[in-house]
Amino acid sequence: MKKLIGIAAVALTLAASAFAEISFGAWLRTMIMPISGDGDDVKAFMTNSWWNNIRPARLDITGVTENEKAGMRLQFFPENLQSDGMIGDNAYMWIKPWDWIRLTAGKFGDGDTGLRGDFAYGSWQWLRSFNGIRGDEGFTFSDIAGIGARLELFPVEGLKIVAFVPYPQDADKAYRVYEKTAVAAAYTIGDIGRVKAQWLGKFDEVDFTDGKNKYFGDIEVAFDLTAVENLYLTVGAKIGIMDGNYYNKGSDATFKLKKPTAAGQSAEYEVDKKAGDPGLAELAVVTLGASYNIFDNFKISLAGGVQFFNKIDGFEADPRWSIGLGLDYGLTDMLKLTADVRYISKLNYTKGGVEDVDDGVSFLVGIEHNFSTNVLWGIGFEGVTNGHGFAGGNLADGFAWAVPVKVQLSL
Repeated sequence: MKKLIGIAAVALTLAASAFAEISFGAWLRTMIMPISGDGDDVKAFMTNSWWNNIRPARLDITGVTENEKAGMRLQFFPENLQSDGMIGDNAYMWIKPWDWIRLTAGKFGDGDTGLRGDFAYGSWQWLRSFNGIRGDEGFTFSDIAGIGARLELFPVEGLKIVAFVPYPQDADKAYRVYEKTAVAAAYTIGDIGRVKAQWLGKFDEVDFTDGKNKYFGDIEVAFDLTAVENLYLTVGAKIGIMDGNYYNKGSDATFKLKKPTAAGQSAEYEVDKKAGDPGLAELAVVTLGASYNIFDNFKISLAGGVQFFNKIDGFEADPRWSIGLGLDYGLTDMLKLTADVRYISKLNYTKGGVEDVDDGVSFLVGIEHNFSTNVLWGIGFEGVTNGHGFAGGNLADGFAWAVPVKVQLSL
C-alpha cells in the first residue's frame, strides 16, 4: 500500500511539473526578550517585530503556469502557537490574458502591488515602538489591500495602473461596494525616480451636531527619488476628503482619550459614560524619508512627518509631528551595528476638555551577526518613554525597556 501511495505521489508531482511551477518559501523574524521592564516589574516575553501574534513559522506557496498566463499565491501563518494556523496576508489567483493586463481575485496583503512607500530603518527591524505618526511600512504611500478583485494594467513601459474593488462574499448593495473602490497609478521616470498617486474610497458616515457627516476617501501622492548616487529620498502626502464635522466614531458609546498601548495605535478612545467627546479624524499627513550611504559600510537615515486633524465643533487638536534618525555601520562583512532615536511631539487638544497625549522618545542600539546566507541573529537594547510602549509584551507604562534577541531567516 505504501508503495502504491509513493508511486501515485511521484506521478502527481511529475504531472504538475509538466504544466506549472510550484514553489515554496518563507521569511521569518522572531524577537525573544529574555529581560525587559516598564518601571514596575521585570518581565520576559517573545513576539514579532510587528504587533500581531507571534509567527515563528510560516509557508508561502506560489504557482505559475508554464506559459506564465495564470497563477496563484497562498500564505499560511500560525496566529499563535496555541492555534492550528490561519490564512496569511495573501490568498489569491490571477490570470494574464495579455502582457498588459492582469486580473486577480482573493485576499491581498499590504505591500503586494509593489506601490507601497516604505522607509524602514533601525528599530522597525527589531522590537517596534509606537513613536511616530506613521509606521515605516507605508510611510509615504499606502498600498491597496483587502478581499476582492484587483485589475492591473501595464499600458506603456514604466506605467502601472491598479484598480481594486472589495467584493464581499455575502452580496451587498452594489453602490456600497463600489464606494470603496481604490485606484492607483505609478510611473517610473527613467533613472530619476517614480511618481505615484491614488484614490482610496472610504465612505464612512457618522452622526454629529448637524446630522450625517461623511468621510469620502483619501487622496495620496508620493515621489521616490533615485537619480542621485547613494541617496534614496521618498516624500508623500495624504489628504482626507471629509465633511467639516466628520470624526472617528469608534463605537456608538461616548469616549475619553486613552494612550496607545502598542505600536501601530494612534491616540484612541475608550468608553466613558460621563464624557461625550468624539475622536478626531486625520485630515492630512505629510512625510519624508532620506537615506544616504556615506561609505559602502555606513548609511544614515532621516525621517519625519506632520499630521493634521479635522476640526469639529468644540473639539480640535494642534498638528503633531515626529522625526527619527538611524545609523547602520558595517563592522565587518558579518557584523553590523544599528542604532536609531525617534521623537514624537505632544498631542495638544485646544478644545474639548480632554487630556493631552505626552510626547515620547524611543531609541535602539543593536548588533547583528549575519553568519550564513539569508540568516542572521542579533542582540540590542531599546527604550521608549511616557507609556508609548512596544509592539509586544504590554510594556506601556512610563519608561519601558527591553533587551531583544533577534532571529531572522528567509527560505
